Amino acid sequence: MEKVRKPLSEEALQKLALAREKANAKRKELAAERATQKEELVQEKLKEKQIKMNQKAQIEADQRMPVEAAPEAAPEAAPEAAPEVERPKKTKRKPVVIEHSSDSEEDIRDARVYFVKRHKEAPAPPPPPPPDPYGKMYASMFGAS
Repeated sequence: MEKVRKPLSEEALQKLALAREKANAKRKELAAERATQKEELVQEKLKEKQIKMNQKAQIEADQRMPVEAAPEAAPEAAPEAAPEVERPKKTKRKPVVIEHSSDSEEDIRDARVYFVKRHKEAPAPPPPPPPDPYGKMYASMFGAS
């Protein structure tokens, strides 16, 4: 059973309409404010990403350029640049294949090691179970033929 609402007076309807207009204006104002904040945040993130990409590109360029040919950069030219970090060059290791891991005790720390799995023979089937010692007794008692 629903309750029936009492009809609003003309004065109450006017107040309700005015309140709705105010609420909608406030919602639009807050939505615009949130949109500007979001846009500022996006711009800030893009700027940070661009700075990081520029720093990475500068580091890579410095690594590729020979030390003698590197021009002297003015300190005020790149105040945001990260300090130069020397990175060790990566060397590729040659793979080593070992067939028996338990027998070999060689020192092979600097090589990639691949163990070759040997195919194991299929396990022998389990022996058949022993005959039931009480089988004959059950057969005589319950008449199994």
